[in-house]
Amino acid sequence: MKFFNWTLTFQFVVLALLVYIALTSLSLFLFKGGLNEALDDQLNSLLAEQSQLIEFNGKNLNWLAGDSSGFHSQFVRPQASYQLFDSTGKILGSHGSYHCATLFIKSQEIRGEPLTYRSKSLPLIIGDKEVGYLQVELPTTQRDELMLKYAITICGVTLLGFGLLSVAGYNYSKEAAKPIFDSYEMLKQFSTDVAHELNTPISTIRATAENMSEELSEPEALKTRLEVINRALDRMNVIVKDLMLLTRLGMESEKPTREAEQIDLRKLVNDVVDEFKDRFQQKSIALRSKIEGSPMVMGHQDPLHRMLANLLENALRYTDAEGEVHVDLFTDHNIATITVSDTGIGIPEESVPKIFDRFYRVDKARTRDQGGSGLGLSIVKAIGTMHNAEIDVESEIGKGTKFIVSVPVAKSKS
Repeated sequence: MKFFNWTLTFQFVVLALLVYIALTSLSLFLFKGGLNEALDDQLNSLLAEQSQLIEFNGKNLNWLAGDSSGFHSQFVRPQASYQLFDSTGKILGSHGSYHCATLFIKSQEIRGEPLTYRSKSLPLIIGDKEVGYLQVELPTTQRDELMLKYAITICGVTLLGFGLLSVAGYNYSKEAAKPIFDSYEMLKQFSTDVAHELNTPISTIRATAENMSEELSEPEALKTRLEVINRALDRMNVIVKDLMLLTRLGMESEKPTREAEQIDLRKLVNDVVDEFKDRFQQKSIALRSKIEGSPMVMGHQDPLHRMLANLLENALRYTDAEGEVHVDLFTDHNIATITVSDTGIGIPEESVPKIFDRFYRVDKARTRDQGGSGLGLSIVKAIGTMHNAEIDVESEIGKGTKFIVSVPVAKSKS
């Protein structure tokens, strides 16, 4: 449950982080836009002031006489730089710490040394004639410092906020998930109880039916009915045992009650193939195996044996006479892979994602006729999960099905 809570908390925090990044990016963009507008207002004021100090003698533009440099100190703004251009963009004069010889018609940011400047120009019009341009630059130092302080403040608040959010999210997920886990535990307990409760009457009915069958020699009709009862009991017994196994596997996956041991997959595969040889031969199906190496995996012998047996049982059930079933084992990049492929009827594409669901049957009539419980592949999936194995399925109608089980190889003890 703790893992689930932390997973839920992590997903919640990541989602909140993505939303926060988007909102922060938007706020930084808008904040910078506001600062640029303020900076442009200052530039417009400087242009308006300085434009009053420019004269046109009919041919040339000049600054009015001022101090020794020809500039009017009462209009000087700290760090502001000015340039005067003629109508062709040729520079006529410059004042200030930054000398820009290029005219920019639109607002522009210029990377100087060592500062960055924001530039703005004003057309100078005499009558209806554009006689030149006045340009002014201000360093963006203040704006950039404000942006940096704003970003640092947001990051600091964010770290604190996400710390508190993680704690709150974990506690919230714990409370929110509790009813789900309670229901899950109740369902597990219900499955266990149902399996145990069904087991007793099944055993009683079976024993009674067997006794009646021995005692009755006539008539044949009653013996036939008893055989039907026994077949139904056999099927119920398979379902009950598979349900109990699924419950135990689920509990083992959550809280293992026994330590995993090293399993020799080569021996395991050979043993299961040997067990099925006669049954495949009786149905005239070729059973072939190809084994490379002797990979060792950490796990439990009986469940792994059952997993492979269920896959072979499935192949036997859905492969017709004269067909073939192949069991292969190989190792690649510390992963042991078992494949069970058949030339059977195949599985429809839309059914492949559902075949591991409990009681799901692709061909219901055929499965029931052959005594399947509908839990075989669910057990395969549960055992795979228990052993950190990945199970893939490849199938094509009329051509067959391949189950691919990939299990991590056990690390060798040095």
